[in-house]
Amino acid sequence: MRKLGLEPSVLTRDGYGGMNVRIYNKDLFNALPKKSEAYYPRIPLAYVAGLFDGDGYFKEGRGESWVFVQASYPHLAHQVYKILSKFGPITWTSTPRPNGWLPINHVRVLKKGKRLS
Repeated sequence: MRKLGLEPSVLTRDGYGGMNVRIYNKDLFNALPKKSEAYYPRIPLAYVAGLFDGDGYFKEGRGESWVFVQASYPHLAHQVYKILSKFGPITWTSTPRPNGWLPINHVRVLKKGKRLS
């Protein structure tokens, strides 16, 4: 990043096993796709991995699955579902919420569908 003239801010925590790297650059920001617009990735599985990294989690136990959750941008849930549905069992549910809150969209990659080849 420094070769590009960017000054990263790096935050680490003892025992956490990870780091948070932040950069602020208007040109980089403008080059990234906007969440509110449709985006058609060249490498769909890498794109989905990035979405899971930001808005997903792993559910253990009975019914083990990877889960992608999105309320603000439901088209992202649709994209995840569409890209991953050809690899195995995937479910997509939209759960309404009261008081004008946006529905929550859950895309679940069930245990049998996690073998992406």
